[in-house]
Amino acid sequence: MATDRQKAIDKAVKVFRQGVSTGHAGEKLKCVQVLSRLSERHGLMLCDIDASLPRRWDAELLRIKIGLVVVSASAAGAGGGQGTANVDLESLLFQHLDVAERKRRLQGPLFSQGVFKAVERTSAYTRLLAEAHSLDRSNVGVGLGDQELMTWLDRALSRQGSRVESRPTSHTIFEDLVAYCRAGYMTETGERRKAEQHRQRQEQRQQAEAERKRAEAQRRDRERQAAEDRRKREQREAERVRRENEGRGHLDDEAEVFAMAFDERAVARLYLKVARQQVGTRGTVKPVTAATGQLVVKLLVTAALKDDVDLAFRKALHDLQVAAARVRDEAARNRDEAVRRAEAAYASECELAFERVVDRYVA
Repeated sequence: MATDRQKAIDKAVKVFRQGVSTGHAGEKLKCVQVLSRLSERHGLMLCDIDASLPRRWDAELLRIKIGLVVVSASAAGAGGGQGTANVDLESLLFQHLDVAERKRRLQGPLFSQGVFKAVERTSAYTRLLAEAHSLDRSNVGVGLGDQELMTWLDRALSRQGSRVESRPTSHTIFEDLVAYCRAGYMTETGERRKAEQHRQRQEQRQQAEAERKRAEAQRRDRERQAAEDRRKREQREAERVRRENEGRGHLDDEAEVFAMAFDERAVARLYLKVARQQVGTRGTVKPVTAATGQLVVKLLVTAALKDDVDLAFRKALHDLQVAAARVRDEAARNRDEAVRRAEAAYASECELAFERVVDRYVA
């Protein structure tokens, strides 16, 4: 069974051959990027992808072998005394030079009018943009987008070459430019990220304060409403007692005591409400709880008034049952619609899943 590294080598060999055979610069650049990622993840060397290459990883040599970089003979043999006129710029950018020579070149007349003017018509610009794009989409990037990223790169390269540091770890002017652009990107986007984080924290604090104030206002409103409800209930109860006391003296001799027991508390509450509305001051209505736990409504009324109460109760019970049925039907329709939408969303996500995975793989 092939190991992960062997699988990576097999893939790298195919990508390398594709990069060598294609005549499209963009495809060559993509192949270089894929090979660089495979090398980072699996520790590949150049000899792993082509036996004629050295036993090390050399990014510049890889670009040359694939055909992204062309080194001319005039560039290789150009001396410092001849000036830059005899040096092919494309070759100069990728030629291995020591720190002092790279620094001299960057501070010389070729880059004195700005780096952008010197590299804008070379493959180095496209590759710098590709490097910046890869960095922008990585986990340390901020996702500037293509247009904003190009604007940023042009602005960064508009400075004179003397601003670019020649690093001991680099070998070419291009590597110095890559490091310079990466450092500039990290500095600028780091400040942008800090500003965005500060803005988000401010927003969160403001939202938390607004939510606290809303909760406090709602609490005060609930307390006021509860106090008002208690006052109204007490007034109604006092009025009811007063009417019962006044009406008790006017009950005729035909008044009887009726007791209605209920197992369901909601039905009992409905009967009590209807009875009080129907009886008014013509009798008394009193709820009690039996030893069995049932709610009992006792009426001191005439038989005719008892019949009126029962008739009104049956009508109210029927109306409420119909209303409850409508609520249940609406809830069922809402449930069915929610299920339909969820299934449609699930189906859509399933259709897009493979395409998204492919997009991430080929990016």
